[in-house]
Amino acid sequence: MADAADLHKAVGSGDGAWFATVDGCGRGQMRASDGSLSSTGMQDRFVPTVYLYDNYPGGVGQSEPLWQRQAELVSRAVALVDRCECKAGCPACVGPVLEAHGDASASPRTLAMRVLSALDAA
Repeated sequence: MADAADLHKAVGSGDGAWFATVDGCGRGQMRASDGSLSSTGMQDRFVPTVYLYDNYPGGVGQSEPLWQRQAELVSRAVALVDRCECKAGCPACVGPVLEAHGDASASPRTLAMRVLSALDAA
């Protein structure tokens, strides 16, 4: 009896230098740790990190079962990104996509599949 709002995610740099948010049009924006808009140059220091967390103080007990089912979670994420028809990535398959990455040869979608494949093999 869980709701999608019970679990949140954050995408950003593991060193805390920046994080991604979604603007009103569904496009990603990079923000510094203080919340101000950041330049895309900060991605050079990117240490990829995804945090999944319970959306309530003290949690509601979702994190531990996700940890125990991590192989299934990765497998389903691979299937979700693989079946998406977008070219570069979209909020439905990889989350916020920066406007600068729309036509990049190493699109967020391609990079997500590379990371997920590595996780799936581990």
